[in-house]
Amino acid sequence: MKENKYPFLGNFLGVAEEEGTDHNEFVCSMPVGREVLNPYRIVYGGITATLADMAMGWMLEKRIS
Repeated sequence: MKENKYPFLGNFLGVAEEEGTDHNEFVCSMPVGREVLNPYRIVYGGITATLADMAMGWMLEKRIS
């Protein structure tokens, strides 16, 4: 497990900040493997919501600091 200031769940899912092309833009990503896919081979909604929630938190943290 990575040791950084980000939450356990983000590290567990492999969420990472990416380089954006604009300072008003925030980009993050996570790997999509079989373990996060539902039986229809679509990413589980909870995983998608977690990624959105973490991106929102990181973006706000960067804007405030």
